[in-house]
Amino acid sequence: MSQACTGASTSQVPIVDVFPTVEEISDATLGHQCDVCDKQFMNPSMCRFHRVKCHGSLDKAIGTEKRILDRFSEKEISYRYYCPMPNCIEKNVKFEGMKDLRQHYSRVHTEKKYACENCGIRSALEKDIKYHKKYRCRAMKTVQ
Repeated sequence: MSQACTGASTSQVPIVDVFPTVEEISDATLGHQCDVCDKQFMNPSMCRFHRVKCHGSLDKAIGTEKRILDRFSEKEISYRYYCPMPNCIEKNVKFEGMKDLRQHYSRVHTEKKYACENCGIRSALEKDIKYHKKYRCRAMKTVQ
């Protein structure tokens, strides 16, 4: 994953541009869960970092967490994620988080394996088909 930092001025929030690879976007193995909010993370250090930054919880066994908390309570870092596909129509779109980028990648660049039985529209995400059936499908609206 390549990163570039911009906006390093002390008066501005630092911005980090993140350019993940296709493999990093596709790897959805989240095996570590925050014990406070149940959010999932890919490795224990990301989970620990989240606990410190978002919940302010310090593990006494690890002294670096206090330094992390001190550093991030002073100023925030803004991350912008970009799609790695060279011909993407949204190549210059900055996604707020890796989750948003993963959803974009799934919707636009992966196989659309779920289909609406009523009208045939296809989607890569099952949740999109469920939403479509419930709120958008014209075939369902004419049946009801």
